[in-house]
Parts: sequence; C-alpha cells; structure tokens
Amino acid sequence: MYPNSQRVLRALAGWVHPGRKLELTEGLVKSLLFLDEEPALQILRQLKEPRDRLQSIGYGELKNRSLVVPLSLTSVEENLSVGVPKVSVQVSSALIDCGASKFGYMHVDFARKHNLPTIPLPHPIGVYNADGSLNCGGSITHVSRLWMTIGDHSEILTFRLTNTGS
Repeated sequence: MYPNSQRVLRALAGWVHPGRKLELTEGLVKSLLFLDEEPALQILRQLKEPRDRLQSIGYGELKNRSLVVPLSLTSVEENLSVGVPKVSVQVSSALIDCGASKFGYMHVDFARKHNLPTIPLPHPIGVYNADGSLNCGGSITHVSRLWMTIGDHSEILTFRLTNTGS
C-alpha cells in the first residue's frame, strides 16, 4: 500500500529549502518510493540545498564576480565505460562564475557536441531563474565529472548539465 501523496508532499514542504517547494510533485513522491535507499536520501539531501539559479552574462557585460578564461576539460577515467575513449576539449573562453553557487554548470548542447561523458541523476534538480520562476529549459537530469585545467591548476569538477541560455 502506498502512502497518500498529498500527505507526503505536505511533510516534504516542511523539509525542503523554502525556495525549492515548486519541485514538490507527485513525480517526486513516486521517485522516492521506488528508488533504493541511498538515491532517495541523495534526493532528500539535495532538496535541503538552496535552489539553482541561472543568470545570463554576455561577454561584453562582465561584472563584479565573473571572469572569462581559457581552459581544458578532460574526462575522468573512472567514469568511462570499457571501450569508451578519453575525451579532451580545449575551450578558448569560459565564463568562470565566482559566486553563484558551489556547482559548475555546462550547457547540455556543449556536452553533447563534445561527447563528454554524463551521469544520470536519480531525480531531476529544478533550476530557477533570477525572478524565482522555474527555468523553461527544464530540470537538470545529468552531470558530467571532468578534469578542468586552467593554467597549471587542475581539479575534478562536477558540472550540472542544463540549458544555460547561451
């Protein structure tokens, strides 16, 4: 017997970050019920985090905390399936956001164009616009873990794939 979805949604409304309530749907309840424990807990922890917010900044409109730099992205080998070649991409100018959130974002079309390896999420992450509305480009359903190199500094970053609007 399945619990009453509306009752579960009311309980979740008290749990989630206040800015994430638009993501509380019957689909979320179904996902939580049918997923294994660890992915379900991952979703619940994720819903406690502040919402993801996208803002477009054009190349000529760089302000305060944004920086454009050349960088390279290389696939993380442990994320590759057997027989899948390693991927490396040189990016002549990437917008580095030094304050929007703790996550990196990448346009889903860029990831597809360069055949970057992706990892599906157990449940989509809602993306919000600066005005608080859900982004019409859809939710984040995949991430890509990549080595990012800027100059002589390299680190592994997890990029959330979405329609960044540019």
